[in-house]
Amino acid sequence: MATTLSHGVLVDYPSLTSDGIFTSGASTPIGIVGISTSGSASADTPYLVNSKSEADLLFGTTLTESLALYLDILFRYGVTNVIAVKVANLAGIDAGITALATSQATLGISPKLIALDDPSDTQIANVLSTFPKAILFACPDSGFTVNEVLTSRISSTGYGTKSIRFVPCFPNLKNATTPTRIEPIAVHSVGLFAKSIYDRKGTLDNKPFVGVNGTSPSITVGWESETADSEKLYDAGVLSINKTYDNTWVAWGNRNGIYPEDSGAMSYISTVFARDTIATGLSQLSQGWLGQPGSQALASTLSATHDLWLSNNADTLTISHGESRLNLVKSNFDPNAGEIKWVFDITIQMNFPIELIQITIEVK
Repeated sequence: MATTLSHGVLVDYPSLTSDGIFTSGASTPIGIVGISTSGSASADTPYLVNSKSEADLLFGTTLTESLALYLDILFRYGVTNVIAVKVANLAGIDAGITALATSQATLGISPKLIALDDPSDTQIANVLSTFPKAILFACPDSGFTVNEVLTSRISSTGYGTKSIRFVPCFPNLKNATTPTRIEPIAVHSVGLFAKSIYDRKGTLDNKPFVGVNGTSPSITVGWESETADSEKLYDAGVLSINKTYDNTWVAWGNRNGIYPEDSGAMSYISTVFARDTIATGLSQLSQGWLGQPGSQALASTLSATHDLWLSNNADTLTISHGESRLNLVKSNFDPNAGEIKWVFDITIQMNFPIELIQITIEVK
């Protein structure tokens, strides 16, 4: 599917059916909708929140209300750029999702990662269609069992949604200080993923959750047992939790909704994020060449510039290397033909998984 980024530049992801692209930064924008009856914020209005102190003023500190709890969790991971929407009750979540979609117009920023706590099948579908450039993390409530979650993955809707931009998560987590406080694993996972990208680590596997000690419901975990619940969930494409030998609770899984039916490179959350970041970076770089003479020599120079950008940003992008090649068959350098078009085939060698991904960029 091809996505037009701006005048003159087209990015194409070969053999993919769902997409959009987004820009990563020092802190990836996170979107959440939750219940709050406190603070100075108005309902159904997106707010950009960059610190716990800002969150407390806007939405209060009552952790029995979901929005205050979500923000408390996210700021444990040191993230910024949280786009939060306050609603009065569960019946207002749909309106809150609609309000979240106005953040680009009102705040100049859109969420790239979104967390939903116990959403309906309709809400999952709505978020994926409303935010085609974001990745959605979602978890059911603690009343679900492991078997129910595994069964739901067989479906093609809800938690069975087959999308590279959907990450089902289970189970929820117990707060380390107050074990009766149950915290959505989807919110933890979004914070942890954003922090992992910020730290240039690239993958969620074995990254420690912050401030938790136990799960709700209880599940069996283990590194060596194929019958452990954590392993069953991992095999079904569910982002779950495991426990290290020093009793640290860590994320277990780095797959998205198309796994296990598709186990290729794009079934990894980190690969989708890296590919999107590369596509955005190279397209923005290419836009600077619009209006230049349409010669083959200049197009070759832009291809070399792509290579330099990929090399300079390899660590940030968690890639081994990348190469841009000018496609002479698909390109057109003759102004008399009515259109000058440069086509570049970009091949990326990922660090993890160790696989190649491809992007095509047109400048015309």
